[in-house]
Amino acid sequence: MNDFVNYINSMNNASSDTVEALAESQVLSDYYDKIRIDRAIGKYIADRIKKKERLTIVLTGHAGDGKTSILVQVLRELGLLTPNTPLKEEEEFIKDDIRLYAVKDMSELSENKQIDFCQKALEAPKNNMSAVIISNTGPLLKCLETINSRKNGEKINEAEKNRFQSELLEQLDSNKNEPILIGEYKILLINIARIDNVYFAEKILKKLIADELWSPCENCRKKQNCYIFNNVRLINKYYGRISSFITAFYSYLYENDMRMTIRQMLSQISFSITGNHSCAEIGDNSKDVVKFRNLLSNLFFGFSGYDEIDNADQIQGIAYAKSLKLDSKALKCDYKLFVTGDLKDFPSDIRTLVESQKNIFNIKHLNIESNEEKDTVFNDKDTEYRKAIRRTYIFFGQESGKADKYNILYDELFGSGFNDFMCIQHNEAEHSLIRRMENTITNALYLEMTGISSSQAKEIPITIKRNDDSFQKVMLTNGSLKKSDFKIVAVNDSNEFEDIQNKKKVFLKICNQDTFRLTLPMVIYFKEIADGVISTIADPSLTHGISKLKTLLQKNCPDNDEITIIVNNTDVPTDLKLYIYDGKIFVE
Repeated sequence: MNDFVNYINSMNNASSDTVEALAESQVLSDYYDKIRIDRAIGKYIADRIKKKERLTIVLTGHAGDGKTSILVQVLRELGLLTPNTPLKEEEEFIKDDIRLYAVKDMSELSENKQIDFCQKALEAPKNNMSAVIISNTGPLLKCLETINSRKNGEKINEAEKNRFQSELLEQLDSNKNEPILIGEYKILLINIARIDNVYFAEKILKKLIADELWSPCENCRKKQNCYIFNNVRLINKYYGRISSFITAFYSYLYENDMRMTIRQMLSQISFSITGNHSCAEIGDNSKDVVKFRNLLSNLFFGFSGYDEIDNADQIQGIAYAKSLKLDSKALKCDYKLFVTGDLKDFPSDIRTLVESQKNIFNIKHLNIESNEEKDTVFNDKDTEYRKAIRRTYIFFGQESGKADKYNILYDELFGSGFNDFMCIQHNEAEHSLIRRMENTITNALYLEMTGISSSQAKEIPITIKRNDDSFQKVMLTNGSLKKSDFKIVAVNDSNEFEDIQNKKKVFLKICNQDTFRLTLPMVIYFKEIADGVISTIADPSLTHGISKLKTLLQKNCPDNDEITIIVNNTDVPTDLKLYIYDGKIFVE
């Protein structure tokens, strides 16, 4: 038996037993130090306190973002907390030159305690102390209003309240490492939800498969039959490929406003290893079909073989994986997998499991009765079979010579342009890639503005047209911009809070003046348009972004007193200039 299996099972919410999913419980576990990950923000806060900076630091963010773990890290780096020591609601720490007041979580306190603890934290610098408190913005704002009213002896006016809210919201969005002034108090407000935590996925994966945590399994008589230990072995063996996909999956979610908290990632990854099974559930004889059913590629998507697992989509990552339907997408490898039966892209041990499924499925297919009801059953199973094999390919399939990090498969799964965007964002793009994306965007803008495609055109007419998908033969123009006026630039997006220091924001620079933020959904949309894919924008944020870009294009058009129209022909559009003379309209 391996107690660690029970520990990671308790980290997800696919069952009712979720005690260890709470950060406070994790701190008290002997396994906590073995899987915890120190963060840059924790070291940043500890360093500022070590320098005897007397300041009040407020950590805010979503449940599961790791706020409590950061507080534990800070206290340990300062030598104020020993392992397996529970956190108190509030506590003053004094050691050598370190003087710190800490509040564990304001959301767990009564309203009176929230106000009292918040006031002590705000006034800590006056008492030659630093303070770290964990609080959501709602309780924090309410406490600030109440404390200000107490000091002034009157209720805070609406204008001051709006100013408080504006200051807080601006800092929550920008996450600058500079204190803000709220009333007479200076606070450093850090929004953990604005810190990119995608890179934690591979670190979590690495921690969970550490040899020391699975050493009890080496002497277990069921080792050869254990699908849990088999998943651990496979992750160790194919770590680069598996961690690459998981990171790409969470990156896609993050860039599409479906950010996962650390707790949610831990929940999905731990479930992918065990499927919430315990050591006691492992049988003495585990056939290939059982191993395939509980293969981590199936569990990650919430499946046991072909069947959905009850309650698995309570895990947020699994719910997202199902909604994206990645295993239902037709892939280039489908012909090899399902027509020719070529399984060479699988490693030998995975190929054995897939071949066993293929043989079982073929037997059922060959013996099927030819009546309508049975055909329907077969077709349903055929779909589920294909989806299960695709899930296995996503995790383990690898064409010879293809790199793990930017696997071409990701463009098929997440959208053409995904890999290019990630390369630029992580400062790994060659100049030729950037030029290629510039051409893609300008070609897409040309089509967006005119309704026809032309990669040979040197300029983009800035048209005034209907905002729908209707083709217009005649359009007014407000001038034109050269395609060479558009440049992609990458700007540093890191600060002391971030764990990744080379990440970039990607912008489209127009006429060397205005800049427009490019997002992954927008890059994929432009790539689809440039490739001739008929695409209807369903995402409101994407619609807003395209409208904003068109406004910038109109703004950057050179002043022109002439009235110009474009007439779309079968080959190339015709430009016509209109002018008025002697009360008549002439066409040139």
